[in-house]
Amino acid sequence: MPGLLTLAARSFNLGSTHHVLDLRTGNGAAALRLARDFGCHVTAVDEDEPSLRIAREVADHSGLGGLVKFKAMDLGHWTLPAREFDLVLALGGALTATDRVRGLDQIAVHLVPGGGLLIADLVYLDGPASAAAKDLLRDLSGLEGETVEEREHRPEPIVRAIFEQGRFHFANEPEYRGLLEAFGYETVFSTLMPETAWGEYFERMARAAGAMDSPHCDRQARAYIAQEAGAFYGYGGRGTVGYWFAGARHVGFHEP
Repeated sequence: MPGLLTLAARSFNLGSTHHVLDLRTGNGAAALRLARDFGCHVTAVDEDEPSLRIAREVADHSGLGGLVKFKAMDLGHWTLPAREFDLVLALGGALTATDRVRGLDQIAVHLVPGGGLLIADLVYLDGPASAAAKDLLRDLSGLEGETVEEREHRPEPIVRAIFEQGRFHFANEPEYRGLLEAFGYETVFSTLMPETAWGEYFERMARAAGAMDSPHCDRQARAYIAQEAGAFYGYGGRGTVGYWFAGARHVGFHEP
């Protein structure tokens, strides 16, 4: 997604005078890319200190340590200045992991008026069909007594269980859009990542976990990725689960 991230950031006219907040930065890849491509300052926060140490080393080695500041922060208790950031990154499911309602509320406090938000998150593809779409589906079915609702695709319980791991609750795209609107955000663009991106994701994560016959293999991580791949390809996830990438601008005013 690196090229898409740069393209999306351009839509917010990101430049060297701007300040970006990267939530749950992990290895800092997104923060470093924006600093390199736009010369902007980035505050990158995460709860995982080991990941932050590695990210700082990469930033220093890349000559970007002066632009990107990594900060350990409990995302249940934000310690950031209000009205500070021109753009917030909530990638890799950061909002769902943080709690979408609390996260969107907090982000509104820390964005400058009219500031931007980039989201990448897993969504379920079970949103309500429009009236026109329902009419077309009725024409298509040709079966007496069949309802549109019976034809809608919804993720199987096993798909939900594997992806959510008892810790998360993912929304569908209309629910996500409605939540953004409720907190004063206007969606600027949105897209679902193609299926090829899922294949690349599984390959990348499998390589990171290591081969099963390797002494350095992270077996727990590999088992989790194998479960996700099984849910996606074997249990119907490819038709009911999507990865949503969206940009929004905060047009409401939220008192800190």
